[in-house]
Amino acid sequence: MNTLALYYLGTMVERLYGNLRFLFIYIFSGFAGVLASFIFSPNLSAGASGAIFGCFGALLYFGVAKPRLFWRTLGLNILVVLGINLAFGFTIPGIDNAGHIGGLVGGFASAGILHLPKKKRPLLQSAFLVVSVAAVFLSMQYSFSGKANLVDESSILMLAQQHIKAEEYEQANELLTDYRQLETLSSESLFMLSFTEIKLGQLEDAKNNLLKVIDMSPDFHEAYYNLALIYFDEKDLDNAQTFAKKAVELNPGEDSYRKTLEQINYFLEEAA
Repeated sequence: MNTLALYYLGTMVERLYGNLRFLFIYIFSGFAGVLASFIFSPNLSAGASGAIFGCFGALLYFGVAKPRLFWRTLGLNILVVLGINLAFGFTIPGIDNAGHIGGLVGGFASAGILHLPKKKRPLLQSAFLVVSVAAVFLSMQYSFSGKANLVDESSILMLAQQHIKAEEYEQANELLTDYRQLETLSSESLFMLSFTEIKLGQLEDAKNNLLKVIDMSPDFHEAYYNLALIYFDEKDLDNAQTFAKKAVELNPGEDSYRKTLEQINYFLEEAA
């Protein structure tokens, strides 16, 4: 969708401003979108949509510079499409609206710095340049000051999953533990933390966290199964059987649960 939007909007902006001006608008808009996302959005963000919205911003600046021509040609269509896109950003979860708006503002500002080809307005262009540089500087100061340290649990969970996939269990454990000091972890994050603790041999911590997971989400069958495995490893067969039975009860279609329970029952029968 970004590529399609770039094909239609980008070519339009390039015709209006020229090749080099378009390149500057696109890059500056992308940077502005990333900066706004970094400050205001707690989610992990990626993609060219900030730069695409910068094309909208450049077209809006054209509308301010040449209002009659703008309304005779692009006006209503551009505003409708822009409005629809912004409405989607505010209503559908997972869309980085901060990055979109940052790109939109960046596109307007960069077009103001450059103005239209063969048209110069030194005072206006200088004002746009000074304000843009000041805004970028202050935004970066703010973003790295720690005041904009907005990280939500879904982002932490995603990063931890990446570490676990790469078998970087210590990094995943540290990430989740640090976040736990700031916020209360959900049952899913606690379960992931317990998984890293199992991998690192911290079985008591893992057991405590798995018990908390069960208390928070009584139907979390993976937590029962992992508890059964820990108790089985510790030769505590009675507790292992209890939790394995519950895992099978909650998810009877899982073969590994049934096989573990059968193995535990076999050892209990042998011990008897």
